[in-house]
Amino acid sequence: MKNGLISILVVVCVIFLGIGLGAAVNHATNSTPSINSIKVGYTLNLVVKMEWYNASVGYAAKYMVLEKNGSLGSSAKINLPASQVIRIDIVSYDQGISPPYLQSYANVKGTISNSMILTTGNSTMNSSLSGSQALQVSSVNCGEITHTFSLGINSTLLNIPVEAGHNVTAYFELNNVGIYDWWCMCPCGEAAMSTPGWMIGEVDIVT
Repeated sequence: MKNGLISILVVVCVIFLGIGLGAAVNHATNSTPSINSIKVGYTLNLVVKMEWYNASVGYAAKYMVLEKNGSLGSSAKINLPASQVIRIDIVSYDQGISPPYLQSYANVKGTISNSMILTTGNSTMNSSLSGSQALQVSSVNCGEITHTFSLGINSTLLNIPVEAGHNVTAYFELNNVGIYDWWCMCPCGEAAMSTPGWMIGEVDIVT
């Protein structure tokens, strides 16, 4: 009788232990999607460089689109597909610090799990992200931001802060067809901030 009771207790403990472990595994699996498991429908490659503006302004920071043929195109109007997961890679060659107008722009917003991946160097573009080279974050230090890529009124659709010395990869999906403004929410100079294709522009979401 005693041995039978012990056997029953052991079975009950094993069952509860299994349930607990199963719940823990499910929680860990569902909390944040693996960056390697995301099915990407489109990739947007952006480069930030210091470019000559004019004689009175001199050099200013400029967002440019890295085309498939390796050339740098205008970011004044960026076409993106609706209802597809978009991978955005931002490589910044501007190492200057320019904290955003509001601290809230240091937070990642509108991306999958409201996070992004930081890497060093220029290995981000079109590369796989794994191991110690990649750090997944939901915000960065305001004092280390050089630019943001923000979309929608008050960045309601998307906000991706770019930390000086790091490149950025994020994943997002836009379902509302239409034309939206994008801009950098850091003070980058009046000329760049008011000229489409420099630190402002449009994103056209199309089907």
